[in-house]
Amino acid sequence: MQIGIYPDINSLSHEAAQFIVRLANEATVSRGRFSIALSGGSTPNVLYGLFATEPYLGQINWPSVEIFWADERCVPPDDAESNYAMAKEVLLSKIPILPKKPTATQPLRNTPSKCSASSVPTAYQLLT
Repeated sequence: MQIGIYPDINSLSHEAAQFIVRLANEATVSRGRFSIALSGGSTPNVLYGLFATEPYLGQINWPSVEIFWADERCVPPDDAESNYAMAKEVLLSKIPILPKKPTATQPLRNTPSKCSASSVPTAYQLLT
């Protein structure tokens, strides 16, 4: 394993973008698709913005990408705290991606009142 230390979030994000572009292209060539799980919070915001602009936008075969969620807050998708809302604004609304399934680029539709440990497995089963 290699550990990298970067002076700022921009340097880290560019390095991560180059790494993910390489992985995406390798996966697309060998398997015909690339799957990625998007994380939330403020850390990936710059990275997602890079993917939505050149040169990174044109380096990934977006129709071959399957997008999933590594985490999502139990809030409505338009809530200011929603990881989906951030990803949609910064990335998903700007890339030429066609979801394979309706749930691939949409959040789990749990509201705080519906969010429970028992609802999560059922919601994720909808992705398969």
